[in-house]
Amino acid sequence: MADRLSGIVLFILSLIMAYLSWKLPLGGFKRPGPGLYPLLLSLVLASLVLLLFVSSWRESPARRSEPIPASKENLKKVLYILGILLVYAFFFESLGFLFSTCLFFLLLKPVVDKKWGYIIIGAILITLSSYLIFDVLLQSQLPKGFLRI
Repeated sequence: MADRLSGIVLFILSLIMAYLSWKLPLGGFKRPGPGLYPLLLSLVLASLVLLLFVSSWRESPARRSEPIPASKENLKKVLYILGILLVYAFFFESLGFLFSTCLFFLLLKPVVDKKWGYIIIGAILITLSSYLIFDVLLQSQLPKGFLRI
C-alpha cells in the first residue's frame, strides 16, 4: 500500500516537473536549454514510478520483502560504502574519471557478495557506459587524471 501511495505522489510530482520544464526553452542534445534536463528527469521519474505502481499491484503479500534489520554488520557495510565514496571524491581529480570510477566499483566487492568475475565485468561496464554518456553524448569535461586517459 505504501508503494502505491508514494507512487501516486511521485507521479503527480513528475507531471508537475514535466509541465514546468516544458515551459522553459528545451534546446537540443547538442545545445541543451534549461528545460531539457529537468524534462528528461521528470520523464524518467514518471516511468520508474509507473513500474513501481504496476509491480505493487502484481506482487503478492506473501512475496513482499521484509525490512532490512538494523545490525552491526549492516552498519559496517553502510560506513564502508561511505568511506569508499569519500575516497572516490578525494581522488577523483587526481586519478581521473575512468580509473577512479572503475576502482570504486571494484572496492564494493565486500558489500556485494558476488564472484570477482561479475564484479570486474560490472565495474568495467558501468565505468564505460558512464563515460559514454557523460563524455561522448553530453560532452562533459571529465577529469583525465595523472594517466591522461
